[in-house]
Amino acid sequence: MEFRSLQAKLEHLENALQLAECGVLQGSNEHAEALNDAHALLTEIKPRALVFERRAREKDPDKQIYGPGMTQKVLDFCERLSTASGRAEQLEEELAPLRARLAAELATKQHELDESEQQERQQLLQAEQRVFTARPTRGQQAGSLPMVKLQQTPGVDREGGRRRVLSGMSLADALPLLERSCPDARALAEAMQNLHLLCANVVAHPDEDRFRAIQLQNPAFQQAIAIHPGGLEALVAIGFRERESTESEECSPVLVLEEPNLGDNVEAWYAWYERLKTCRDELQAFMERLHVPVLPAARKSAREEVDAFSGCLCRNPATLHGQASGGL
Repeated sequence: MEFRSLQAKLEHLENALQLAECGVLQGSNEHAEALNDAHALLTEIKPRALVFERRAREKDPDKQIYGPGMTQKVLDFCERLSTASGRAEQLEEELAPLRARLAAELATKQHELDESEQQERQQLLQAEQRVFTARPTRGQQAGSLPMVKLQQTPGVDREGGRRRVLSGMSLADALPLLERSCPDARALAEAMQNLHLLCANVVAHPDEDRFRAIQLQNPAFQQAIAIHPGGLEALVAIGFRERESTESEECSPVLVLEEPNLGDNVEAWYAWYERLKTCRDELQAFMERLHVPVLPAARKSAREEVDAFSGCLCRNPATLHGQASGGL
């Protein structure tokens, strides 16, 4: 069985060498990779082939294992393997110019990619700097804060004092931005506790629609989260999207964490829920690194009034969502 396996590998080796030979004229990366495959097969086959060859060339009748037929098969196999090994060495020299050209092309592409990534990082940094220039000071009253509006492009919309959210940021990128933008440790702790509760309460009560809606114009929400670059970016990374509220004539903007319909697609709902738990855990891990206390999720009770920033939110996260204890 082992010899048959070696024979099959030798056929793959010979096919790889034939493909590599085409590279001498055509010169593509596929042909260079074929030669690499051939060398890998040679490395794998040779040690076992030597064992079979020693058995086939045994002269002592008492130690001979193979009959005449098997002996000839092994010797023929070893001759084919030797021919393939020699051809691989020749192709290594013939394809050396191709390998050099491909390596130079790869280096050029990598350099261009590095330059592109550097430009993107520079643009992101410039966008962050523009955002910081538009951030109000902590001493401003919540009622006088400019509303932070979700946009698709980074930067700052000076007209109306509205900050544009940096689009496409992951939660892992948004949280460090939030950490840098908060003026002090207390503001950062307040923002992180609110973000964590907004996520943890949905995980704890996925059937409650009120936990998945945030009044974007709520002054307390603006002061606690939206005022800081990275706050809205974190919510967008979690899955919140801006929608127009239809509950009043004013059509005020609302952040909504849209939930897949469990009845229509169970797998999509569970994937959404598992991702939400991952976001909650990521927020909690970030808070632990900052030594910020993690507040428990809301408990349903007749005495509790939970509105998740949908109406009158308390600036103190200790009483956010009706919790009676905890704090900064």
